[in-house]
Amino acid sequence: MIRYYLIEDNALIRFHLVEALEEVTDSTLVGYASGEKEAKLWLTDHPESWDVLICDLWLSDGSGLGVIEHVRPSEGQRIVVLSNHVTPFIRERCKERRVAAVFDKSQEVDNFFTYFGALR
Repeated sequence: MIRYYLIEDNALIRFHLVEALEEVTDSTLVGYASGEKEAKLWLTDHPESWDVLICDLWLSDGSGLGVIEHVRPSEGQRIVVLSNHVTPFIRERCKERRVAAVFDKSQEVDNFFTYFGALR
């Protein structure tokens, strides 16, 4: 079972994403945050409690890039960006910061589910 931590500030998107992930993949939500500060605190206190970190870039406070720069994934852990604000520049910045995959919410959500479903 894949344990994932979700950073998404839109409650409706968060609800539907969790519902869909748990319906179509062998996964469980271990926690979520809507802002950078809350996410950093949880990730600092629970460094081994997750397998996949799903991170939006625009948050209620701070940014997903701030979270990504803060977290140090252990072997086997992956960071995945799922955002409406994906540009070639953002893709490059994410790649530089050990992000395993980047998906645009408006155009690549099917690719995100395919990617996530293939994780073991």
